[in-house]
Parts: sequence; C-alpha cells; structure tokens
Amino acid sequence: MMNDNIDSILAAYVDAVDRPGGARLDEWVKRYPQHEAALIRFAVYRQASSGAETSPQLDPGDEQMFLEKAARLRQKFLTDTGRQPVTSFQGVLSSAQALGLTTQQLAARLGIGISALTKLDRRLFKHNSIPGELISRLAECLSQQREAVLQYLSLPPRLSHSADYRAKASPRVQQQDDFADYVAKCSDMSPEQKSYWSDTVENTE
Repeated sequence: MMNDNIDSILAAYVDAVDRPGGARLDEWVKRYPQHEAALIRFAVYRQASSGAETSPQLDPGDEQMFLEKAARLRQKFLTDTGRQPVTSFQGVLSSAQALGLTTQQLAARLGIGISALTKLDRRLFKHNSIPGELISRLAECLSQQREAVLQYLSLPPRLSHSADYRAKASPRVQQQDDFADYVAKCSDMSPEQKSYWSDTVENTE
C-alpha cells in the first residue's frame, strides 16, 4: 500500500495517467481524500501545461463539482503574487537565470552538484526517484509552486541546448537515471552531500 507522502501519490498519479486508459481523478480523490485539493490542483496544472482541451476523467455526476473546485483552486493560484503559474515554468536553469541566480548559486542552495542540477533541468532523472525534499527546495528557490516543479520533472527528457541539430541523424535523448544511483557516483558532490541525499532517499522509501 502506498504511503501518505504527497510526492509519492502525485508521482503515482502521473504514471497512472500515462498508461493506456489513463486514470480517473475522482477515483484518486476518493482513495486519498486528505489530498483532494492537491490532486485537483495538480490535475488542472498538468492539463494547462500540456495544452489539453479535455478535462480530467470524471463521472458525469461529479464533473460539475470537480470543475467548480478546480476553477476556484486555479483562480487562487493565479492570483497568488508570490508564485508564478505553472505555464510560466519552462525550465530549472532558465527560471534561476530570470531570478538572477547562477547555476553555481542554485546548486549550492540545493546541496547538489552542478551536473545533477543540469540533469534536473533536462529531466534526466526518473521523476519518482527524486526526493520530495529536493523538489520542495527547488520550488522554494525558484519561487514556484511545488506541483509546477513536479509536473515539469515528470515530463519526458529534453535535449541539451547545445545539441547539434545539423547532424544527419536525429539527436538522441539520454536515458533517465535513478537519482540515488547517480548521486552515489557523482564526481562534483562532496561526501557530506552524497551521504545526506542517500539518507534522505532511504528514509522516504
């Protein structure tokens, strides 16, 4: 049985949505009523960022109720001047640059190496292997909603800006790594940083 950690629940929801047949939002809300607001908000943000025209799958009798709740949550989010809407979050490094943060400064605040930060930006970690604490830190540093950051990290990997598009063959996207496995062998992280994130991952399993 899945634990009550909201990061694990949202990650599992993303996986379920991407499977054939999708996932029903109302069923997930019934399964985790204590996280109703977070699930609805995340589903709305996911829909908005993907440009989908259809609403999350709902029973006809529940659709109006969910849409009304979603509209109220979305409006509250968009009027929160301390955070940016999910559609404005286009990348980790670009968001940091917009805030005047260098790559080195952001990596230091997060407690990870620059190489790991670059992989986060390119979505080269399996999203469900990234510690919830790191996602929360990233959202805080970039003045973003946590759901927006998780949504970004759950998208498919993207190519490097320096990819050579002039090559005859289409550029290939790297495979995604497990966060803990990568940290263990990362050459630009201190032993203290490696130990911290290793312990964090173990404590959330």
